[in-house]
Amino acid sequence: MRAEVVVDSRRQIGRIDPNIYGQYLEHVDTSDDCIYNGVYQAGSPLSDEDGLRLDVIEASREMGVPLVRWPGGCFADIYRWEDGIGPKADRPVRRNWFWSGLECNQFGTDEFLKWCNAVGAVPYINVNMGTGTLDEAIRWLDYCNGTEPTTEVLKRKKNGQMEPYGVKYWGIGNETWGDWEPGHTDARTYAHRLREWAQFFKKVDPGVQLLGVGSAQGNDPEWDLEVVKTAGAFIDYLTIHIYAHTTHLYEPEDYYPTVTNAVYFEEQLDQMAQLVRSVSDSLDLSHRIKLSLDEWNIRHMDRREDGSTYLRRRSSRTLKDALFAAGVLHAMHRLCEDVAMACYVFLVNGNGVIEANDHGIVKTPLFHVFQMYRKMFKGIALEVGEVDVPSFLTPVRQGRFDTANRQVKYLDVSASLEDGGTVHIALINRHRDESIDVSIALPGGQRPVTSWTLYHDDVLAANDGADPEQVAFVEQAMTEWDGSIKCLPHSITVLQCVSG
Repeated sequence: MRAEVVVDSRRQIGRIDPNIYGQYLEHVDTSDDCIYNGVYQAGSPLSDEDGLRLDVIEASREMGVPLVRWPGGCFADIYRWEDGIGPKADRPVRRNWFWSGLECNQFGTDEFLKWCNAVGAVPYINVNMGTGTLDEAIRWLDYCNGTEPTTEVLKRKKNGQMEPYGVKYWGIGNETWGDWEPGHTDARTYAHRLREWAQFFKKVDPGVQLLGVGSAQGNDPEWDLEVVKTAGAFIDYLTIHIYAHTTHLYEPEDYYPTVTNAVYFEEQLDQMAQLVRSVSDSLDLSHRIKLSLDEWNIRHMDRREDGSTYLRRRSSRTLKDALFAAGVLHAMHRLCEDVAMACYVFLVNGNGVIEANDHGIVKTPLFHVFQMYRKMFKGIALEVGEVDVPSFLTPVRQGRFDTANRQVKYLDVSASLEDGGTVHIALINRHRDESIDVSIALPGGQRPVTSWTLYHDDVLAANDGADPEQVAFVEQAMTEWDGSIKCLPHSITVLQCVSG
């Protein structure tokens, strides 16, 4: 199988925001170990004196995590931030009545922000609009960013943080359109409430960037229209949540539905971006509202004996999941003028990029995708001309669960121009069984000098303690270049091209 593509450094889309490689932490059911026994494990020899897992911090730094959203999610809409500050022995234990289990509040605001500082990540805090009040949220903002001697600022100093944390990103609401969400309401009510909260947030701290709730998977333009028209002058981002899902856990016939989920993601993001752009222009806003895909992942579904399905959060992420994730990153590269933030759910355990247990960590195939793309694709996204790329007919999502047969290209290519003139190219071969010989027309004088390939002969291969690197990028120097490269079946190939 053959394909031809053209990469031209003059055909520039825009600058890729590194925050699209962001991650996510939430206090879900404690059995999922996403916070406790994940990023925080007091008394473990793997943790520091504050209970923060050092191996997770090191891996997150190695991955280059740029931004992390916390404390949720749905949990954010029941979270009382003041329960999670002060001496740990004095912190209350609350019922996590959204996800189940008990919340010990040992990992709170100061722990999260110290963890972000250790990782080198920017914090993104989602306030409680579901069961909380505007006053409670403003006091949280003051605790984090305030300089005047308010009770909240004095508490922060008493708790050991003398200088303001300077938290820039604040989310107001979470999935407020969903009837499962505390504080669920209609678009008009939410939009007016968002406008009220946002204007006071900016009055207290003009430097903050605020995120308002967009519709479910971008499938309700009336919701998005109402939110942008009413509150657009006060928000900087509109959020969108999209979850991909397998239909048969660990069954090879699920391969194509998994990897082509990225096509649906791109269409939904583009659809919402066009609406937000159009409404913003009609309102003559002084700033451009960007999109934040601040919840996304690939869920593994399994079947019970009665045929019904359920979510398995603790199953390992596989090579095919990595191809899907890379496809979503490609979509965000192409839409970089509008999509400026994303948070993968979760960083640790529970669909995670990193798996952690009492003995250490495992870096999943997703880890290697995020690490590679964060390092290589942070410049200016380039349009890729596809002269001849083969396609195939396959079911593709058209809504939350509906599918329709569509033509999808086997090859998905993204390219970027980095500062200094280096061009990086990523090629995803979605074909499960065949290699693709790809002819690449490069900018004048450019040639590849290094390639990295993520491949395993089994699309369901995952990393584990016994073989922690069986799905990882393999680097190879390219001493010769004849204008084409062979992309192995179900693989990702990254090229570094320089002049000379």
